[in-house]
Amino acid sequence: DSAQLKAVLDVISDEDYFTAEIRDVLLQKENLIVDAPSADAVVSFFWKFSRFEWKRVPLRTAKVRDLIIDVVAPKISAGDPVENIGWAIRNISDEDKPAAELYSNRKSFFAILDCFHRATTANSARWILSSVYHICDDNPGANKILNDLPVVEAYSAIIPYATTTECVLWISYAISKILENNERAQQLFGTLTF
Repeated sequence: DSAQLKAVLDVISDEDYFTAEIRDVLLQKENLIVDAPSADAVVSFFWKFSRFEWKRVPLRTAKVRDLIIDVVAPKISAGDPVENIGWAIRNISDEDKPAAELYSNRKSFFAILDCFHRATTANSARWILSSVYHICDDNPGANKILNDLPVVEAYSAIIPYATTTECVLWISYAISKILENNERAQQLFGTLTF
């Protein structure tokens, strides 16, 4: 059941367990991710897995993206799980154009922006912002996908949690990347709403 899945994932920390085989077992157990505690455990596992640069390749698949975006992101709790999903997506897409392309779609960006409303700490804000930045940085043009999404509202929601210099910098970096060669976004962010 979902409690057993959470218990198993919570104790895995040895990098020897971050393999394609364990990933595949987790993908097969998708139906056990039914609530915030199980989703939080899965995103924590993906964050731990993605910390090791040489272990990221098994995470750069459409199936993992779909699990993160369709199943995990809507269920995670506020705070640390948002930090973990931001870290995981950032690590998966970092310096890998095909991986960044996996997350360069309306559905993925919408799910990520929805997490902005649950970023209730400076670290969760910083890392969810970093995921948007790295997707757009590693796949130029992806920033235009955000034009028809509630990007200004999402950024407005996250600003109150920018209580560290680093978080404020990441807001600036991410917005700069969204505005890059994107006249429509420049108009969106140039309103009184923002």
